[in-house]
Amino acid sequence: MSVITTYHNKLVEMDRLKAEIDRLKNSEELKDALAFQADLEKLMDKYSKSAKDVAAIVGGEVATTKTGRSKRTPSTWTNPHTGEKVVTAGGNHKTLKEWREEYGAEEVAKWKE
Repeated sequence: MSVITTYHNKLVEMDRLKAEIDRLKNSEELKDALAFQADLEKLMDKYSKSAKDVAAIVGGEVATTKTGRSKRTPSTWTNPHTGEKVVTAGGNHKTLKEWREEYGAEEVAKWKE
């Protein structure tokens, strides 16, 4: 894709996002949510409470930012020659390494289910 095409695509996307933001700005739901947030923040300031304090009072949990790496989903490889199966979340598995040495990495990659 050329730079000019990318540029024009981004302009179109930006116009679409601007229109979506304008629709949100005019929605009553957003206005109510922002008013609630402002009122809640004033109340928290008045009583010197944090979001964690408020969550503890109402019995909820505060959403925290996720740190670290996300879990990888396990994959299954089946050796068509032996019928042996390997289930692992990573590719650094002893049996998979042995298969790659014996049959080649490209061949073993085809065995992934």
